Amino acid sequence: MSDDTTQPPPPTTAAAPVAKPAKRPGVFRKSFIILVVLLVVLAVASVPFVLEPWIVSKIRSSLSGSGLSLSPETKISVGLVDGKITATGFKLDDLYQGETRTVFAADELTADIAVLDCLGGDVVIDRLAATGATGDLRRRSDGTVPVIAPKPDGDGTDWSKIDWYDYYQKAVEQWKKRKEEEKQKQEEEAKKPPGERAPKIPEQPIDWPAAKQYKPAPAPGTRGPRVLIRDLRISGKGFGLPDDTPFDLVDFTVTGKDLTGVQLAGETMTLVVKLTTKEAGLIDLDLLRNAGDTGTLRIGAKGLPLAALNHAKVSGGALSQYGATGLADLTLSSSWTGWDL
Repeated sequence: MSDDTTQPPPPTTAAAPVAKPAKRPGVFRKSFIILVVLLVVLAVASVPFVLEPWIVSKIRSSLSGSGLSLSPETKISVGLVDGKITATGFKLDDLYQGETRTVFAADELTADIAVLDCLGGDVVIDRLAATGATGDLRRRSDGTVPVIAPKPDGDGTDWSKIDWYDYYQKAVEQWKKRKEEEKQKQEEEAKKPPGERAPKIPEQPIDWPAAKQYKPAPAPGTRGPRVLIRDLRISGKGFGLPDDTPFDLVDFTVTGKDLTGVQLAGETMTLVVKLTTKEAGLIDLDLLRNAGDTGTLRIGAKGLPLAALNHAKVSGGALSQYGATGLADLTLSSSWTGWDL
């Protein structure tokens, strides 16, 4: 038996795994993204609480600068996304020398603002509607009419004793006088030698009378901002005129399209008013303003009691002395081209 001093090799151990390097953090940590999202949500949620009161305060302050005020009962909400302004319990008061008069009220008034169209500086309202409207334009104690700001020193007119029929006669006389002055100016111009006459404005060709004339739209910057109401719908249940007459309104509707004081090419303005008066029957008003310089205005009264025209505040003493009675279907229509009525 021989001695074997050789020792068996020690058992091999598995190599220790190499540790992977720690993953580098991304540009934005997950917690940071959550924080940003949370801040955005809070900012959006806080907009109505910040901007809405500011817009409402601007509306109230702009009215107060005109001698008008929204009553505290008026509740206004503003939709910042769709541009919709809703007012419930709307009451507009006239403030004048200590007198307060609600000149216009409505159960609900809504205005849909065309936000994108307003970016150019204009005020564009897609739809303006009011329901349950009432109004009161009775004269103030000094005879002036609410909403209309009188001159600071007055003009010496006692508005409570105004004779509107007399005013109408004066307006007709002024119109006749202007026509006579124009005719006289033309006659004087015709007497001048040809070289001294003012150049004539070329007349429009008459060989195509049905042709529609177009005018170029004003270039940007040539006019100031304008107000445009694309769709107007108002219904009411009463409106007091400056004087207590048979023509006070007990019911009315007003509808219109593209109402504005600065009409652009391609726009046609229409206004339709239907009135139910206290003692003067039904009255309709239709206004059409074409895109050019032409337009028409028609006022119709069906079954108008002639006695309503005898009222002192309507015709003064010019008609009451005749004591007219009976009913009449009355239509007043006018048209204009440019400044020629």
